[in-house]
Amino acid sequence: MKMKICAFVILLAAGVTSSRAQDTWIQKADFGGTPRYGAVGFSIGAKGYIGTGYNGTYLKDFWEYDPATDAWTQKANFGGTARDWATGFSIGSKGYIGTGHFYDGNDHYYKDFCEYDAASNTWTQKADFGGTGKAEAVGFSMGSKGYIGTGFDGSYTNDFWEYTPEETSIAIDIKPGTFPNSINPRSKGVIPVAILTTDTFDATAVDQTTVRFGPNATEAAPVQSALEDVDGDGDTDMILHFKTQDTGIVCGDTSASITGETFGGQAIEGSDSFKTVGCK
Repeated sequence: MKMKICAFVILLAAGVTSSRAQDTWIQKADFGGTPRYGAVGFSIGAKGYIGTGYNGTYLKDFWEYDPATDAWTQKANFGGTARDWATGFSIGSKGYIGTGHFYDGNDHYYKDFCEYDAASNTWTQKADFGGTGKAEAVGFSMGSKGYIGTGFDGSYTNDFWEYTPEETSIAIDIKPGTFPNSINPRSKGVIPVAILTTDTFDATAVDQTTVRFGPNATEAAPVQSALEDVDGDGDTDMILHFKTQDTGIVCGDTSASITGETFGGQAIEGSDSFKTVGCK
C-alpha cells in the first residue's frame, strides 16, 4: 500500500509541475530599442524581430531577439521611411514590413513594402502593397503566401490582399553524372533530378511533397527521394525521381524546371537543360 501511495504522490507532483509550466507569462529582457508604440514584428526561424514605431519621433530602427540567450541585437534599419502602425509577416527565411502611417501636420498612409533577409541583414524594396496606403492593417502568412487586410486610410477599410514573393533560384541537375542529359519521352522509367546544396541554399530544407517537375514545373510529383552528396562536394543534396510519363516531356523539349517550397515556406525554382532521344 505504501508503494502505491508514493507512486500517486510522485504522479501528482509531476502533474503540478507540468501545469505550472503552461498558460503562464515570464518576463524577459526588455526590448532593445527605446520605448514606443505602433511597432511591428515577425519571426524568422528561432529569432523574433521588432522595429519601426513612434515615441515622439517616427522610428525605423530594427531589432532581433534571441530567446536562447534572452538578448536583443540591433540590425539594419528598416528599408523604408520611419513610420508607425506598419504591418509585418514572414515567409520562410524572409520577413516583410509594409504600409504604415506618418504625420507631419497631415496624415500620410504608406503602401511601400520591404523584404528583410536575416542571413545578409539587408532590406530590399518589393512591389507596393496592392491596396491603398493604410495604417493598423493586419498581416499574416500561410505557407508561401502573405496576407494583409483591413486597417485605416482615413476611413475604415476591409479590403484583403495576397502576396506571392519571388521564388528563390536553386541549382538542379537533371540526370546527375551524365552529359549531355538525355531523356527518352517514351520511356516507362524514371528521371532522376538533383536539388543541389550551395553556399546560399540548403537542399535538405526542401519539402519534397511540394516539389513538381516538368516543362512547366507543374506536372510531376516525385515518387522517390533521398539525401546524398550527389556532386561530391561534401554537402548533402536531395535526389528526386519522377516517372517519365508523368513529367509531360515530349520530343523536342529542351529544358524542364522544378518548383516547390522549403519546410519554412520559402518558394523555390530551378531549371536545367536536356535533349530528347528515341523520338524517331
